[in-house]
Amino acid sequence: MNHVGPSSMDAEQAQTLLERLIGEVIERPHGRAALRSMEPAQVEADYARAWALLSAGDLSAATDAFGELARRVPDQHRIQLGFALCLQHHGLVEDALRHYGLAFVLDPSSATCAFRIGECLWVRGDHSDAREAMLTAIELGSIQDHDSQIIALAQASLDEWASAAPRT
Repeated sequence: MNHVGPSSMDAEQAQTLLERLIGEVIERPHGRAALRSMEPAQVEADYARAWALLSAGDLSAATDAFGELARRVPDQHRIQLGFALCLQHHGLVEDALRHYGLAFVLDPSSATCAFRIGECLWVRGDHSDAREAMLTAIELGSIQDHDSQIIALAQASLDEWASAAPRT
């Protein structure tokens, strides 16, 4: 028997099943809330709120807001970056590195991620890797919209580190 694709009955059954599952999710209050929390408009509002909290200096509330966003929407570079920044400010270098790493995977052109990874690696004592991350930040900053601020910060870190620690 040559069965090339699903029969129309299979497609109809799949459509019916999908509609039933969507209906069950929508009928449950928790399901509706979960779907709403991932709507682009809600994500944008929550993201703006998290940055406003961080800008206002409310690091604890900003960390909570970015953490919740990172849990709900883990595939956005900017959200992972914001959460990592909060964690880094709390001194949670290992946790920050994990989220900066995820942000960097989501956007490998991010000079900011490379720079922040370098800072965390330096604090952790991985000086050689920290230098490499800063060189990467400078390179990416030169390529992407010529980010002169990141280039200057990365170069300043490299200069400071050159006098502070022996090469490893």
